Amino acid sequence: LGGYNGTILAYGQTGSGKTFSMMGPSLSSPEGQQGIVPRAAQQIFDYINGVGWDSAEPFAEDIEFTLRCSFLEVYREELRDLLRPGNNQKLKIKELPQRGIFVDGLFREYITSKEEFLHVLHAGLRSRSVARTRQNNHSSRSHAIFVLDIEQRSLECAAEGGSAERLGKLTLVDLAGSEKVSKSECVGETLEEAKKINWSLTALGKVIDALAEQRPHVPYRDSRLTRVLEEALGGNCRTTLLVTASACAQHYDETLSSLRFAARTTKVRNHAKVNYMYSSEQLLGMVVQLQRDLSSAKKQINHLQIASQARRSPEPRSASARDEVGKARRQSCQRKPAPRIRSTDSSGPRIR
Repeated sequence: LGGYNGTILAYGQTGSGKTFSMMGPSLSSPEGQQGIVPRAAQQIFDYINGVGWDSAEPFAEDIEFTLRCSFLEVYREELRDLLRPGNNQKLKIKELPQRGIFVDGLFREYITSKEEFLHVLHAGLRSRSVARTRQNNHSSRSHAIFVLDIEQRSLECAAEGGSAERLGKLTLVDLAGSEKVSKSECVGETLEEAKKINWSLTALGKVIDALAEQRPHVPYRDSRLTRVLEEALGGNCRTTLLVTASACAQHYDETLSSLRFAARTTKVRNHAKVNYMYSSEQLLGMVVQLQRDLSSAKKQINHLQIASQARRSPEPRSASARDEVGKARRQSCQRKPAPRIRSTDSSGPRIR
């Protein structure tokens, strides 16, 4: 809502409660039992409608909001549009300076209320890939990524002929859980899904390690999951990680691994900034101001160079000083050489 990008990631072992934490028991649960996603929807539309918001921040009635949402899953390293499950178009990940990283061909639905938000979310969850395993009756077999784009436009500036827009993006990620085949007893198709899930989570761990150690190369392209979440991992985003853990003693190793992953992510540093969209008039004014600043900087650099050259060059000497220096040099050149002494043997003459 402030023009920043935000991401919430749910990470943990299969059956540890990631989907329950994100969605709640159901999307229609009472207020006290709602998950993170329904609570986020409630907070967003309360702010837009000016209901129950912090009184210290005045509500701006002259702001127009435009909300669009999309829902996709990463299933066996393939991107699927959950809002258009019958769409056979192959989704591709692209990057543009204006939009950053996005999924080309992904359908985006306009929404105007919390009810529409939950309706779109529920429709996407029905199309998500799930299966039954020994550890979970409704195990998620894909990584679900729900994206909400919020555009804010000032009507007052638009009436004056200008435009001031802030763009924010909220990404809610419900990752599939890591699992050991010996415990989940997956076979056939479910086994192949488990392999791809563990593959993408391993790639996510490598990205976190590279960012935490500040390596020159970060392997975002090793997986579709890390490529889609590139901005959330060390980029222009405010990211929150939710780690779920099982209370069972038999899952001690998986719980310890999840906690170590969380400890490594605390060393990752993102660089979040407010996303503005400027009109052509505003961009022209910014160009003129930058040209003025550049001209002023060039003049200042010239003055500094002239002052530096003046300090380096020797001071001019007077004629008398130059004559004294020349006279001293001539005297040093006219000094008489020392007398030479001839060496003789003991029987020869000696110089007294």
